[in-house]
Amino acid sequence: MSTSLTRGFGGPLRYIQGPGELNKIQEYTEKYGDACIVIDGFLYESICEKLTKIFAGKETNFTAICFNGECCREEISRIQEKALDANAGVFVGIGGGKTLDTTKLCADEKGLPVIVVPTAASTDAPVSEIAVLYTKDGEYIGSKKLSRNSDLVLVDTEIILTAPKRLFAAGIGDALATYFEALACSNSDSPH
Repeated sequence: MSTSLTRGFGGPLRYIQGPGELNKIQEYTEKYGDACIVIDGFLYESICEKLTKIFAGKETNFTAICFNGECCREEISRIQEKALDANAGVFVGIGGGKTLDTTKLCADEKGLPVIVVPTAASTDAPVSEIAVLYTKDGEYIGSKKLSRNSDLVLVDTEIILTAPKRLFAAGIGDALATYFEALACSNSDSPH
């Protein structure tokens, strides 16, 4: 058994949480230029309406892309192409785990910063440097380690509070499972 005391921890560059934080998204993206914002389908219309008001009259703009529901190579390519056409300087993902993983992969492959805005407390995707890939039909392919964590995790607690209760319950279950994952990592004596 190793006796190393070295431990590693990866996390986002910044984590901001509070009510109404999505209303400041233009301020968080402006230093990068125009934003490519990938939005979960069930929130697309309401978030686009909100973003239009937030970015109105500002020097930077945004391109909204409705996420098609699967973190797959085809979806990543589609989003990257639209971001390239829009000359985006930052990717923003708003939604659940697959939306956030897709956005993180798009940014990682293009070498651009990424901001993630989770819409429920039921996923580790916002703070993980791992993204899970599927086929376009939803079959699991594998996980990919990204070159870095998100530049910003932005948690708007007003959005989190309106998420379906089943997602909140799933988040509690995930948090309980994370305890055992962390315990196993700690007991492994691995430096990473």
